[in-house]
Amino acid sequence: MSLTFSQTLNFLWYTLPNFSTQGKVGMKYDLTNIQSFLSYLHNPHTSLKCIHVAGTNGKGSVTHLLAAYLGLHGFKVGIYSSPHVVEFGERIKIGREFIEEDFVVEFVEKHQDFMLTQKLSYFEAIFGMAMAYFKEKSVDYCVVEVGLGGLLDTTNIIVSTFNIITNISFDHQDVLGNTLQAIASQKAGIIKENAVVLIGEKQEEVVSVYQEVCQKQHAELNFSEDLVRYEYIEKESMYLYDTLNQDIKISKEV
Repeated sequence: MSLTFSQTLNFLWYTLPNFSTQGKVGMKYDLTNIQSFLSYLHNPHTSLKCIHVAGTNGKGSVTHLLAAYLGLHGFKVGIYSSPHVVEFGERIKIGREFIEEDFVVEFVEKHQDFMLTQKLSYFEAIFGMAMAYFKEKSVDYCVVEVGLGGLLDTTNIIVSTFNIITNISFDHQDVLGNTLQAIASQKAGIIKENAVVLIGEKQEEVVSVYQEVCQKQHAELNFSEDLVRYEYIEKESMYLYDTLNQDIKISKEV
């Protein structure tokens, strides 16, 4: 008998190990499980053009803003983000459209034995589903938000040529470390060889971390404040200035 969509979500949320409900015991902070799962799925991620977004503050907003920008330029964009606020489909989207419920049900029914045998976590199962979905739908790009950290996060199985790291602060110290440098090292783990890298603010405590990783990976390091600066001119508006000092007025509700 086929599962309903509700039953499928219950299986994923309550049967599989889950960091959101169990904490550290509900996660496996390495890539072995997702490597096995994606190999079993015939490695859908290897055919996808991915942009990877990490950080502590603002990574979800950056993920969706970048996806919207690409969509406005005519690209079909897959979005993987977490957690969801209201509906499961917020995690896996193409543009504004949530993943189809039928796809979720069929995917879980087909692969639940592997999920249980391999002891996949909720996050690992969902990420594998996203990669399979984006490949089936032939997206032009997928923008992937890191779940936790970067280096050993499930999403770090992707090969990305553009890596973004937003501002960092102290988060998940029990997993990522007790200093900003240690946390930055984990976030910088998403930086791939020969990638273009964009960092948020120049946080003096961690600049050297990014420089060292980018040098090792032969990656191009950029800091956003060197490319774009902004200034509040009046209460109702914000002006952005690019490096050529050409201003773009953006309406801002106060």
